[in-house]
Amino acid sequence: MPTSQVRPEKLGSSLRALWRETVQGLWLIP
Repeated sequence: MPTSQVRPEKLGSSLRALWRETVQGLWLIP
């Protein structure tokens, strides 16, 4: 898919989801 068609809100939501997964992964580390 062309990067020029990526919407800011969609990119923000994906980054937010990635951040949540990262935070959860860090919490799993003792």
